[in-house]
Amino acid sequence: MSAEELGMEYKRRSEAWQDWAEANPAQPFHNDHAGKSFGDGSPGECADRLEGLRRDGLIFPNEIIVALRAEQREMDGTADPPVT
Repeated sequence: MSAEELGMEYKRRSEAWQDWAEANPAQPFHNDHAGKSFGDGSPGECADRLEGLRRDGLIFPNEIIVALRAEQREMDGTADPPVT
């Protein structure tokens, strides 16, 4: 794809996104945890908190919890050895 074609494709997608955003305005988000900040003491504690927030209805990628659990295992010295 040429640079000109890439530019046209970007413009097309950008306009499509703008049309969608205008047709679907943001809705108020009601959750007891909305707007709060947390300061967890470890990646594992953060993963625990995120799991609780998920049970309360917040949505986010599962990969976040997986990465935090892996980081905690690494800190604890129980991480899986790298695959060679």
